[in-house]
Amino acid sequence: MNKKLCFFTLLLFSLTAHAEYRVFQLRLTKTDGFTKEVLSTLDAYQYTSYYPVEPDVSVEYVDSWLCLGDTSNFRKYCEKPITREAASIEEPNPDNQ
Repeated sequence: MNKKLCFFTLLLFSLTAHAEYRVFQLRLTKTDGFTKEVLSTLDAYQYTSYYPVEPDVSVEYVDSWLCLGDTSNFRKYCEKPITREAASIEEPNPDNQ
């Protein structure tokens, strides 16, 4: 009985789980000046260990953002969110009061 209750409880929680992933924008630069930017779920260190990168290619981190969902079945990564500059907050001046 306890095993069944535990199973159904885990099943219930798994149905409400949400996936998320991080997209990394990486710049690959060869020594001859050729540059290519790629999007990946691997950071710069993981990218070089997973993909065969030639010794004369440097991999540089450019940007990253968080996406909701998953990337199974070769789904496209989400777009980079539009960022707004933070509004400046002025400290109240005690002399002006």
